Amino acid sequence: MTDSLSVTVVGAGAIGSAVSFSLAHAGFAPKLVARGEAVAAIRRDGLRVDKWDGGGTARLEVTDNAAELGPQDLVIGTMKAQDWPAGLATLTPLIGPQTSLLPPINGIPWWYFDGQDGPLGGQPIAAVDPDGTLLAALPARSVIGSVVYMGVARVAPGVIRMTFAPRSGPN
Repeated sequence: MTDSLSVTVVGAGAIGSAVSFSLAHAGFAPKLVARGEAVAAIRRDGLRVDKWDGGGTARLEVTDNAAELGPQDLVIGTMKAQDWPAGLATLTPLIGPQTSLLPPINGIPWWYFDGQDGPLGGQPIAAVDPDGTLLAALPARSVIGSVVYMGVARVAPGVIRMTFAPRSGPN
């Protein structure tokens, strides 16, 4: 296991589960912040992924209380874009001065204009951050921009199905 980097994934939906599973199989020890039935299911049975190469089950630390984990080196927030403002209370205890935040979300993120020159520089994007709360709490300097392209579905709490194999070569 690669224990030198503390990594927490927030969200045990399809994307968060796939990322957590992949990190665990790459030798990391990710922690997972989940809610509802997912916490009990993953504690009891592990995180199961069904996929083209057989998949498997990953045993990992899961909690519904992010505050008990403290600041992390890397936080991967996999909530849907519209859930980020409400998810801020969950994210905040995980963020320290050296924490990197990786938000694999679709669309223009809250931090897009942060640090840019021009008329929109530093402005919040009203559709995802109407009052600038996300930008104030999670500035661009700590964000690792990303795009997600993944065929994955949550079929039950703690169980996901990956529906495509990686491709190589030109698209």
